[in-house]
Amino acid sequence: LQSWPNLSDNPLVTIYIPAYNAEKYIEECINSALNQTYNRIEVCIHDDGSTDKTLKLLQRKFGSIGNVSISSSSNQGIGGASNQAIRMGKGELILQLDSDDFIEPNTIEILVDAIGRNNVCAYGRFRRITHEGDFIDDGWEEPTFSRARLLRSMIVHPPRLFRRDAWEFVGGHNEEITNAVDYDFYTRLSEVGTMTHVS
Repeated sequence: LQSWPNLSDNPLVTIYIPAYNAEKYIEECINSALNQTYNRIEVCIHDDGSTDKTLKLLQRKFGSIGNVSISSSSNQGIGGASNQAIRMGKGELILQLDSDDFIEPNTIEILVDAIGRNNVCAYGRFRRITHEGDFIDDGWEEPTFSRARLLRSMIVHPPRLFRRDAWEFVGGHNEEITNAVDYDFYTRLSEVGTMTHVS
C-alpha cells in the first residue's frame, strides 16, 4: 500500500457523471448532485455521443450554472467518458454518479467524513428503485471492506468517493475494456490504499 498525504480541510469534491442517452433520468441525477449539504462541490458531465436529447437538455438546464461543466464527444465508452468528465474537474476528491442514479442530500458530507485523511476510497450503500422511482429494496452490502472479498466479486457499491491523486496514480479508468470498468478500477485502487464502507 502507498502512503498518501493528508487531504486538506473541507476539500473540493468533483462529482462526475458520464452520460449516454440519459435524457429520461439525468435531470434528477444532476439536481441531486447540486442539492448536497456539503457545499464544496463541482459537477462535471461528459456526454458520450448520445443520440437522444441528452446534450440539448444538459445545455438548456445546466449550461449557465457556475459550478457545472459540460463536455461532449463521439462515443468512447464508459471508461473514456469517465476519464473525460473527471479531467474537467479540480477536486481533491471525486464522487462517481451514474446518469440514471441519484444521491441523498447528505451523501457527500457523510463520505468526506468517512474517507478521513488517508483512505483512498469511501463508499456507501444503495437503494434500488423502479423506472418510476418506486422503492424496490435496500440492495445488499458487505458490511466491512476486504480486498480478498473484493477479488471474489464487486462489493464497492455506489455511492463511491475516491482521491484524485490515487485515481491518477493507478492510471484512471481503463478505456480499452467494455465491461466491468468500475470493478477493474476499484480493484486497482484497492492495491494502493485502504478503503472504508459506511451504511
